[in-house]
Amino acid sequence: MLSNVIDKIRNTIRDVFDRHGIYGEVVSPEVEELILLTHPMCPSCKELKEVLAYAIQEGYIREVSVTTSEGKRIADIVGYEYPTLVAKTTDGSYIKCRYWFEGDDFVFDFDYDVKKK
Repeated sequence: MLSNVIDKIRNTIRDVFDRHGIYGEVVSPEVEELILLTHPMCPSCKELKEVLAYAIQEGYIREVSVTTSEGKRIADIVGYEYPTLVAKTTDGSYIKCRYWFEGDDFVFDFDYDVKKK
């Protein structure tokens, strides 16, 4: 099941790059993991975590609180908005993602400000 999710993520990434005409030397980043950046006092975070409970429980998305050292480090890179979906790539980059729902499907797309760790 995890391989199906990873394939969907990779296909989504490829589609995003294709839609925006990014070709040539730019290579679609390989997503290592999806991180949901949250804050324990944030009502929107709690609500989103409830909706994504299955994906978080199964390890498709990993929750990281901005109150932890790892969360602070990631937030310094992508910004202190939460909840925030972040794609960590195999080269160590963190890419902030936009997300929305299409019916019951959780959909995400990269924001275009790619930052390095």
